[in-house]
Amino acid sequence: MVKEDYINVSGVAPPPVGPTAEFEADMTSGDAPLAVTFADLSTGNVTAWEWDFGDGTNSTEQDPVHTFEEAGLYTVSLTVTDEANETDTMVKEDYINVSGVAPPPVGPTAEFEADMTSGDAPLAVTFTDLSTGNVTAWEWDFGDGTNSTEQNPAHTYENAGTYTVSLTVSDEMNETDTMVKEAYITVGEVPLVGLSFRPSVISVPVGNVTTLDLVLASADEGLAGYSLNLTVSDPATANITAITFPEWALFNETSLLPNSTAWMSAVDLNDTVQAGATNVTLGTVTIEGMGAGTAELQVEVRVMDADGGAAFDPPTTPASITITPPPPFPGYENSPTDPNGDGKYEDINGNGIIDYDDVVAFFANMQWIEENNLVALFDFNNNGEIDYDDVVTLAMMV
Repeated sequence: MVKEDYINVSGVAPPPVGPTAEFEADMTSGDAPLAVTFADLSTGNVTAWEWDFGDGTNSTEQDPVHTFEEAGLYTVSLTVTDEANETDTMVKEDYINVSGVAPPPVGPTAEFEADMTSGDAPLAVTFTDLSTGNVTAWEWDFGDGTNSTEQNPAHTYENAGTYTVSLTVSDEMNETDTMVKEAYITVGEVPLVGLSFRPSVISVPVGNVTTLDLVLASADEGLAGYSLNLTVSDPATANITAITFPEWALFNETSLLPNSTAWMSAVDLNDTVQAGATNVTLGTVTIEGMGAGTAELQVEVRVMDADGGAAFDPPTTPASITITPPPPFPGYENSPTDPNGDGKYEDINGNGIIDYDDVVAFFANMQWIEENNLVALFDFNNNGEIDYDDVVTLAMMV
């Protein structure tokens, strides 16, 4: 019996196939730092993964997340291994492209302009903020002792002079920038009329003094002599402490000072002030700040004679006086106050009452009081100095 094709022998079975490495990334470019999630797409019975991110770091996770911190091109490779220890590697050249590190946020840049930069006093100026960046705060210094935190402030320069203006801006990150414009505002003197003070507007801290010149705009027929009355409209605000005279006033007199009212007189014995003289200084008045507030320094002509004896009565213009409170003590926000109106500032911490915290603040800052010329305001025992008896006196007021 012959059985044709009875036995059928097929080919040898192929050996087991090893793994095939493959992967992808959720992003392949961007700015540093760039966080990339890698996904394993390998086939086969993979049991181990070895990633090389090209920046000196590795991972054995199947689907790792890696952050590229610096700019550059990165070649990424994945080597996979199966249970038979068969391996395969996929290399992707220059696969990740990381661009330069994003620059840090730019801080603000201060800039400003004024609607006018010159004119006669009083000169009203509107400032416009032109700063760039995410500005959240403004600090203006107008150069005449005043400030503002408005974005676009209006300010009036009361006195003649040249003023440097600065603006400091801050952003939400507390980054700052300052623009300073030297001699930016020029204010001219208003032509004098009659009898007036220069400067016409003053600001004085409590306990401090300043001076004003009393000026006659013109003496068309010369000046033989004068007698004037001076008055501070609010005696609680300021006092006249001294009056001095120019050299031509060889014979001169004043009332007793200090006081909130005074009289002054002088005679031009040598006929120094001739006919046609202009801007004649009749005297210099010293003002002391007594209490925070505003007042006028007024002048009244009692007698004014020209050469030859003819009387004349020029128009008068008062000066405006602002007395500012003493500065806050170190560590405190509010200025001291004078609760009982006696001219002494017992409320050291500025909370409106006299308490033991005032005593503590006073004791801790006795030297500071002297260094800032504030003795007259805090000399509670009136002996002309700051001493421990002042501490006791203040404590007994609580």
